[in-house]
Amino acid sequence: NVRAMFQRGVVTEIAKISKIGPTAGMAIGLREIEALRRDALSESQCIEAVTLATRRYAKRQLTWFRNQFIFKPIDLTGLRDTSEIPPPALEFLGAA
Repeated sequence: NVRAMFQRGVVTEIAKISKIGPTAGMAIGLREIEALRRDALSESQCIEAVTLATRRYAKRQLTWFRNQFIFKPIDLTGLRDTSEIPPPALEFLGAA
């Protein structure tokens, strides 16, 4: 919860960091908190911006995952028992 992070002092924590590397600099909320520290955003605007950035990131992750794992379906409807499951299906399921 973004509001809880602010209540626990995330702004003070960020202020204590002397140097932020390029990867850490891309962290969600860092840019917004820096804008808050420069008085370019109010705290409520900052909280809203971090919340929105977090939601957008989560949506991008879900979209990425949805498009990464497209598998051919294995039709097992005609099988009478598990001994008839094709070996590749068992390997995929980790049951082989």
